[in-house]
Amino acid sequence: MDKPKIFVSAGSPSTEAQEKFIEAIEQKLRDAGFEPQTVGRTRFAAEAPLKEIIQTINESVGAMIIAEERVYIESGTERRGGKNERALKDVKLTTPWNQIEAGMAYCKGLPVFVVMEEGVRQEGLLEPYDWIVLPIPFPFTTDSFVNVSFNDMFDAWKKKIAEKQAQKQQAAAQATATANPADMTIGQILSSLKPAQLWATLGSMLVLLAGAFTLGSRLFMGH
Repeated sequence: MDKPKIFVSAGSPSTEAQEKFIEAIEQKLRDAGFEPQTVGRTRFAAEAPLKEIIQTINESVGAMIIAEERVYIESGTERRGGKNERALKDVKLTTPWNQIEAGMAYCKGLPVFVVMEEGVRQEGLLEPYDWIVLPIPFPFTTDSFVNVSFNDMFDAWKKKIAEKQAQKQQAAAQATATANPADMTIGQILSSLKPAQLWATLGSMLVLLAGAFTLGSRLFMGH
């Protein structure tokens, strides 16, 4: 049986510590019974990457956003030339794909969990809103999770996934129960039956087929 897939947004790591961070999150997902899926890491697009991202998100039950430093601004200016201009110092920014992919996953209704390198600027979808955001101390080591409430937040995220899946299954069951048989294919009708109902239906069909065959044989012989 295939494991539930988790869409993982992770840019190409720049350092060994960042690679270990991604690998540790991936292992946490596998240990929880999930299959991490990252475009450009575990899946590759033959054409436009956005199409592969959409496909991966559609196949997933949750989204894990791993935000790591991509750009470092030692000294700079924000809103330069305006009345709200302010100086920037030691600012860390992540890949914009984290923002794009987090938004796409959220719009699809996936529970989102953002884990980020501590010190990365929290803005846009990297700020806590209707999802979990957890900074992780860096440089990352195998003990980093011990110093943060990762497991508690991870369990809360998994609970959201379970609730979403239960809601989908309930909605699908209700849709099947209220479906008009006249609009359903034979396969859909048979798949909606309980085992006892299915066997009874198949038995009745066999009896009808046998009767039709017998009647046809007699008419043919009489003719």
